[in-house]
Amino acid sequence: MSLPPPKAIFVTSLMTYWYTGVKETIDLLRAMFPGVPIVLGGIYATLMPKHARESCGPDVVWTGPGEKAIPGSLEKVVGLMSGAPDPVEDWEFSPCLELMRRVTFLPLLTSRGCPMRCSYCASRNLFSGFIARPTQHIIRSIGEAVKQYGVEDVVVYDDAFLYEADARAIPILLGSADRFPGLRWHAPNGLHVRYITKEVAVAMKRAGFETIRLGLESSADAFHQRTGGKTGREEFMRAIGHLRDAGFTAKNLAAYLLVGLPKQTRGQIQDDVDFVLNNGVVPKLAEYSPIPGTALWVAAMKQNRYNIDNEPLLHNCTLLPAAEEDVDACFLAEIRRKISEQLLLTR
Repeated sequence: MSLPPPKAIFVTSLMTYWYTGVKETIDLLRAMFPGVPIVLGGIYATLMPKHARESCGPDVVWTGPGEKAIPGSLEKVVGLMSGAPDPVEDWEFSPCLELMRRVTFLPLLTSRGCPMRCSYCASRNLFSGFIARPTQHIIRSIGEAVKQYGVEDVVVYDDAFLYEADARAIPILLGSADRFPGLRWHAPNGLHVRYITKEVAVAMKRAGFETIRLGLESSADAFHQRTGGKTGREEFMRAIGHLRDAGFTAKNLAAYLLVGLPKQTRGQIQDDVDFVLNNGVVPKLAEYSPIPGTALWVAAMKQNRYNIDNEPLLHNCTLLPAAEEDVDACFLAEIRRKISEQLLLTR
């Protein structure tokens, strides 16, 4: 018994330099379901809609958040009337754990958007506002995952988890600590240094945070003044002090440092690494990827190393497309080796 073809197909996308997989997916769907309208959305489609339309060939390219737009898209594409999801927040925040073969952790999204306007980041291009899920809904979701799947790890994927922490992060963390003791929390996306107060650090410790990644990007105050004022040296050192006072150690703490930026020198990278190491934190080098639509995109294009304006594959950070010539893979490998050696000496 064959199933009827779908009325419409919705395809999402992630990084711009992964667009070839999106194209292959759409080509495959075309062959399987000829004549069925295909709507493409997601990160790549939002950042490069013209390229997505021309290279991937969907019937419709949808830019921006898609959850609330799906009913309207269905009506526009196939004439199918559909009410808005109720409640909308279940679409915007809830992971489809039931689709996974094995659930080993809870991916948690408590908010969307970011209040910062960093010149190297596309968060505000993808979602211009900031919305937060009600705290009681978050606690309920954690409880359901613990009960149904036995999860022991919670992984936070917010762009700004600690923003307005008194009203959001602290009640979430303390509520989880009271109801679900023993959970392990992780923040691989990077937390805002500015919002780590004494109270936040204590709440993180009570909840069971184990993996803390901090979005430092650079130790130079001048860099942050140029790129959006995200943080600074004093704020970083103050945050580390709060985290250490709460009981966190070097095994819990690491800081992301952007490398391969336009006009960034070897000396600046080494200064950033030394600053983080001197504060007892593990430096994590994060290669810069140029993102269309961001303020730093223009400077990245001026490097002229690759034709990044027309070929998204060249946005891939592994190519270091906007780096100075002497900031190459060999140099970064040497820096990482020195970091490992330094960490061994301090253990």
